[in-house]
Amino acid sequence: MKILLAIPPRLTNIHRDVAFNASAPHLGVAYLAAVLRKQNYQVTVVDAQVEGISLGEFKRRVRLCNPELVGFTAFTEQVEEAHRAAQMIKESNPNLPIVVGGCHPSALPRETLEEFPRFDFIVAGEGENTLLDLVERISRKDGFTDLPGVSYRDGSRVICNSPRKYIKDLDTLPFPAFDLFPLDRYKNYYRILNRGRNLPLLTSRGCPYSCIFCYKLMDAPVRFRSVDNVMEEIRHWVNNYSVRQFIVMDECFTLKKDRAIKISEAILEEGLQKQMTFACETRVDLIDREILGKLKEAGCFLVSYGVESGNQDIINQTQKRIQVEQAEKAFSLTRQAGIKSQANFIIGFPSESANQVKDTIRLAMRIDSDYCIFNILSPFPGTRVLEMVQSGESGAKLLSKKWSQFGKHMGSAYETDLLSRRQLEKLQLAAYIKFYLRGRRIGNLFRHVRLRFFPVYLWRLIFIYFKSRL
Repeated sequence: MKILLAIPPRLTNIHRDVAFNASAPHLGVAYLAAVLRKQNYQVTVVDAQVEGISLGEFKRRVRLCNPELVGFTAFTEQVEEAHRAAQMIKESNPNLPIVVGGCHPSALPRETLEEFPRFDFIVAGEGENTLLDLVERISRKDGFTDLPGVSYRDGSRVICNSPRKYIKDLDTLPFPAFDLFPLDRYKNYYRILNRGRNLPLLTSRGCPYSCIFCYKLMDAPVRFRSVDNVMEEIRHWVNNYSVRQFIVMDECFTLKKDRAIKISEAILEEGLQKQMTFACETRVDLIDREILGKLKEAGCFLVSYGVESGNQDIINQTQKRIQVEQAEKAFSLTRQAGIKSQANFIIGFPSESANQVKDTIRLAMRIDSDYCIFNILSPFPGTRVLEMVQSGESGAKLLSKKWSQFGKHMGSAYETDLLSRRQLEKLQLAAYIKFYLRGRRIGNLFRHVRLRFFPVYLWRLIFIYFKSRL
């Protein structure tokens, strides 16, 4: 059976999250492809976005592949793009099964099938075993009534089956099939720091925290791959594919301090730090001098922290469970360890005032990280924030249910009673100007953003800024 897995073509030339200069193969799709290939299915992957291909070219690729099933992945801002590609496929192949997975359909399985008629199936949550079972059912022409994790159409009805149990032993999964992706098309994370090929690396799944702005794709306990299994994968990509940079995708890499140290020590024992570097993400309350020192020795070049706000009352509202003082200490320790840092902030929480956003800007200036992102809050499906928007709690407002508008930089789906969309974007612009337009930080701005989208983004924000003064 031939299977095509795809990241759909963009419907707009404006990137919704311009503050990322990096790109990498889609980790979820790579795991799905690996599981299917292990069972001898013929798998093709098309990353239409990184290749920059049009809808017409994507149609040609589908025709050349001649698949018996097509699978799309979709964040909220991508779901309309995935459906447009599905429509195009159905025009010439009306009976070709089309499956969609990812954050948006997992959060809204019934609503997604009702809204987008060209999707036939949804694979919700952790998709490896679910998709494999679905493919086998389709190939045998069996029914789907008892297949957990799947939603599907039964005539005019939408059927949503029970959730699938999580994968307990992550070591049983094959390594992601990155070799099916156009590896030379991806840009390195802050490529000025490292010019070799880069790949994402996941050493654990899950997050024990409950921030109101975050959707948990996998509603399951945190599970950890063994250190041996992680090291085997690192060796595989370094030795066979000349990978020189890994982006650790764990929600909190240092959640278990001793395990993060063991991985670092294993890298050092094999001398792999001489061949590769890595970046990771963690929380400001899960870091100390010892672990930072070990990460630095093992080749860690950057640690990214979710700080979210510079105002303690707003941090408390997010249920982040950190203190502003912990953030200041974490960035100081990271700098002392010789590791670059990134601070991630969100502005526009329900009930947040302009003065509280300015507290965030002031904190960003104090901690003086190497890189900084100021997102505007987006009420993604499956989050507590969307529930607040739907109930009108704390003055949160939904301006649009056009999913393509749910970007964190170029979107326009959300505002609050205290901060209009125009005010949010003006504050975001002020934050970037104050943080980056300084002698020793301005260079980092242009290492950080997608240069071909930045002028459009900057011009749009400047227009908003001056219009608001009229």
